[in-house]
Amino acid sequence: MTAVEPSIGSSSAEAILQAAADLLREHPFDDIGYGQLGAQAGVSERTVFRQFPTREHLLERLAAWISQHGFEPPRFHSIAGLRAAVRSAFRAYDEAPGQAALLARAETMAPVGAQDARNGTTALATELDRLFLRVAPGLSSVDRRRGVASLLLAAGPTHWARMRSAFDFDGASSAAVFDAVLDTTLASLRLGATVVDADGGVVPGTASTVELTMTDAVPEPMDPLGDRHDERNPRTTELILTTFIELIEELGSDDVSYKLIARRSGLGERTIARYFPTRFDLVTSLARHLADEVFAPSHSSSVFELPIVIRESMLRFGERHELAHLAAEASTRTSHGGLPAQARRIASLVDAEAVGLESGVRAVVIARLTHLDSPAAWATLARWHGRDVSAIADAAAWALESALDPLRDNALHQARRAIGTETGVTGRSAPPPQPERGR
Repeated sequence: MTAVEPSIGSSSAEAILQAAADLLREHPFDDIGYGQLGAQAGVSERTVFRQFPTREHLLERLAAWISQHGFEPPRFHSIAGLRAAVRSAFRAYDEAPGQAALLARAETMAPVGAQDARNGTTALATELDRLFLRVAPGLSSVDRRRGVASLLLAAGPTHWARMRSAFDFDGASSAAVFDAVLDTTLASLRLGATVVDADGGVVPGTASTVELTMTDAVPEPMDPLGDRHDERNPRTTELILTTFIELIEELGSDDVSYKLIARRSGLGERTIARYFPTRFDLVTSLARHLADEVFAPSHSSSVFELPIVIRESMLRFGERHELAHLAAEASTRTSHGGLPAQARRIASLVDAEAVGLESGVRAVVIARLTHLDSPAAWATLARWHGRDVSAIADAAAWALESALDPLRDNALHQARRAIGTETGVTGRSAPPPQPERGR
């Protein structure tokens, strides 16, 4: 798998997309102006606007173009092939992070116009479904779709981007998380490695051995406005953000201008620009507001309550899907959207329930749980399941249950050690109960 190497095309749209892919090597998408894009493509700025009326149109078309011309679609016929394909993909994303980040944004944003950027997600889901049909033909359709969803959430550019933005993981570390997802998913489906790999796919021990730690992976939350935050009136900030939310849900798009926010809120456009000098500042601040207020998860006293919590979260995301798409898109670009805070909350729950958990396993569990209970995970499932809220909630809850299995195993191990039966239960002793799976 390689990143895009633009080749000269004949149409204006093709030339613009090629130029944009080239510029992504050196500039973030948000920093590429239409004037700069036109100059790079050899066309006028007006031509760029005519081909791509909004940046949302440009982003979706560019993501589809990159998927078609650059990052090869995944192809695999065995579990070993799947592992290798994901490692190769994440390695390629590391080599072209600008293009990969754009693919992740396109997968999480709400589709615009007739150009729907669901192809990458749908293609990967189709390949995963074929793999399960091949290696586990006796699996029920319900379990097969659950398995596909679990792997889909960890195998694409959205997962790579989320691990990078929230935990500063590189491609190898993200692939290690995927390996853990694959192993626990197969175990949850009662598919042992010796069964699914009987076709010569993978031999024991080929999963990633990358060491993961969470020491520096959960940074303190950052204010995107830095010191300027102290200069702002909290009430004015709240008014701007709530007005932005109203307009997003009313118009069905986050393509809302400062002028429109000013007109609706009664504030001056200069005031809004002083509080949020760039659109990036506005969007990332809104993402934090959504995480803290609109989509704040229900309180959990135990990590094993999260399957119930995640069902509630998926329903909330579905009810306010425009806001969920914006929060998901922001989470692939920056860690300012409240995700590190969520990881700290989950880490405290994990540590309370999993005393003595190996550090690498702990890091994987925290990363998985943080990603699963998020708008980004909802957006990935929504691209596949559409607006079927029940299917989305079931898939997310099942994947989370699978992610909790290492904690259940650790709890059983610790309980056996506590009663002196680490090697098994003997005599009249009864085995300690395991936390129930809420399937």
